[in-house]
Amino acid sequence: CVNPSPNQHGFETYISELDGPESARYTYHLSETCLHSRGVKHLLLNDVPLPAEGCETLAEINKYYNYSCSPQPTTLSDREAGDVVNFIRQHWYRQLDKPENLRQPFFANIWFNAPHGPWEVLDTGLSLYSSKYKKSRNDWVKHRCPTYGDLWTQRRWEYKTMVSAMDISIGKVLDVLEELNLERSTIILFTSDNGPEAGAGTAGVYKEGKRSLMEGGVRVPTVFQWVDKIPSNGVSTIWGSNVDILPTLLDAIGYPSSQLDNKLDRKVDSTVVNKIDSKLDNQISNSSTNHSDHQDIRQLSNTLNSYITNVLS
Repeated sequence: CVNPSPNQHGFETYISELDGPESARYTYHLSETCLHSRGVKHLLLNDVPLPAEGCETLAEINKYYNYSCSPQPTTLSDREAGDVVNFIRQHWYRQLDKPENLRQPFFANIWFNAPHGPWEVLDTGLSLYSSKYKKSRNDWVKHRCPTYGDLWTQRRWEYKTMVSAMDISIGKVLDVLEELNLERSTIILFTSDNGPEAGAGTAGVYKEGKRSLMEGGVRVPTVFQWVDKIPSNGVSTIWGSNVDILPTLLDAIGYPSSQLDNKLDRKVDSTVVNKIDSKLDNQISNSSTNHSDHQDIRQLSNTLNSYITNVLS
């Protein structure tokens, strides 16, 4: 392909941030650190730059995109989650008229740009802390930390509000799965591509972070949710890599991976899911979690990417 994109690699549709040397990302958003709050105005839909010329206001942009979710998107995280919600709804409606044995599953790959840099305070995330600590935006602006000085200008604070904004957006995706009664038949995998950037997040007890081959750079949280299949609140010590994701999901849904053996970077033991289930069964924690509240997924704070695939029984 002259201009390879997700459409040339098996995806029916995609929406992405408009990138490249002459894009707003490089000419304005990075220097002004407003990518997450303003990047929603500069997107690419199936290789076509959007919005159309003349769409200047948020209302015009939303109308152009036929955005049907509430609230209206104001950040990249809102936009990314909203488009996936629309995709799931559209897919679900298309399947309703089909006999159950002919209904097709869906796959959605969500790469949240937050909390990647450039960092900025996002009001969606800030509202959580304002509500919890009974503080106004002006209180946060004036707050000083004994060690770091002005809180408002600290990368740690910006990062924290961005993680929380992303967390809220992920909740919207989980809500639509529950609303359409797809939650129990959907495998959700939530993970990250690398360890934290300096001053944004922490690798805990592990050394170093992003760009390092030490554990802090390559060891990241991974969470599976598959209601009725994987026990809630479990902890597994099984090691894996991102190249294991595709063969593992194929095995989990019963797809004959032998058809793709010559195209996969990694083969998976046919009993891998049973092994994971067994491992989790032996390590269930004593804490209680209500699946309807999505607590397994929503309260994570050091992950960047989401993979969602649905299995229709």
